[in-house]
Amino acid sequence: MEYFTANVESQTIELAVLDTLSSFSNIPFIYHFENTMAADKRDLFMPGDALQDSFYKTLLEFPLLAGHLYMGAEGRGSVVVDRNNLNLPEYRESTCDVHFDELKAANYNWDLFPKDLVSVCVVTTAGADGVIKLANIHCARLRDNSGMLLFANMSHYVVDGIG
Repeated sequence: MEYFTANVESQTIELAVLDTLSSFSNIPFIYHFENTMAADKRDLFMPGDALQDSFYKTLLEFPLLAGHLYMGAEGRGSVVVDRNNLNLPEYRESTCDVHFDELKAANYNWDLFPKDLVSVCVVTTAGADGVIKLANIHCARLRDNSGMLLFANMSHYVVDGIG
């Protein structure tokens, strides 16, 4: 995270009217990864600190995701990225009792996903700190480090593009 906060530049990104209309819905993605490493190297699969470092390095390419959503008096929105007042995405990691083999055998049925994997609603709402987050990330490590589920959510207009 230090790399991101040291290098991000302040900026304001104006939203088009259509972007503003869709800014209050979320687009969720769920990815699943199997650990195919040899038994003696399973612990090396997607280490948490490397994942988080990679996330923040990638975030530097998309600083919009660390901005605050504002609506102007004329009804047009903007995202303000202020390096002194960042709105960092919610990023969390957890573990769960499901093994990747079970998930795969069930054809990746959502009923086997951890109940808290999807950490946001379809409609954009404020995060734990009372601020609307433009991205939410949840990495859930599967039992015996057999794999990982990655939930990534972004506000609709961030997915579609800006301005």
